[in-house]
Order: sequence, then C-alpha cells, then structure tokens
Amino acid sequence: MKPEFSLLQMRDVWIDAYKYGDIDQLDFVQSAHFIVKRGETILTKQQQLGHIRTRLAANAWRADELNAHDETKDVMEHAEWATISGTGSMRQNGRVLSRFRFLELWLVSDGRWQVAALCYEDAGNR
Repeated sequence: MKPEFSLLQMRDVWIDAYKYGDIDQLDFVQSAHFIVKRGETILTKQQQLGHIRTRLAANAWRADELNAHDETKDVMEHAEWATISGTGSMRQNGRVLSRFRFLELWLVSDGRWQVAALCYEDAGNR
C-alpha cells in the first residue's frame, strides 16, 4: 500500500518538528528504532527526544535563531525504503555557521514514511 503522504512531505514535517521541538510530531515521524549518528556518537530516539525535552524545559531551544538548509540533495526512493543524502549548512540570520554532510534512511512502516536513521558529519565552515 502506497503511503498517503510522500517521502518529501514527511521529511518536511520531520524537519519542522525538530526545528520547533515538537516532541509528538518527532515521535510520530521517527521510527521506534531511530538513531542519530555523528562521528563516534550515537543517540537513540529516546536520548534525542530527552535532550530536546530538557532544552525546551530550560527555554534553551532556539528555533527562530538557527536554520538548516539543504545545499545538495540526492533522493533514492524505492517502494519500501529510501535514502536522502547530500550536504547542508546551519545558518543564523543568513550567515553560515557550519556545513555538514548527511545521510537519512527512511522506511515505510504502518503505512507511512518514517525516518530510521540520520548520519551526519561536519564538513567545515565554508
């Protein structure tokens, strides 16, 4: 069965949920086994959501200050899974703070696209 919402629609929901610290939406879009890998560090879904909750409670989640931008994006979509990879940057007031390379693994589960993994690494500041 084809998901009701497209891969890229669900990705937009995921990015917005992260940006605004929307724990319920993140929980919905991320698979039960979601992980984030950056260098040697691996965070589980529970660890990531806990970190976000802590920062929200301390009013330290600054959605309006930082923005992630895709600079290149390669989407490989199949019937039951997909990868999205590329380069991006974190920006504040239009100024590039950092650049990164990323890979996302998406799976169709429960009739919808869910992100299963985000791997990223720093790519320098310019």
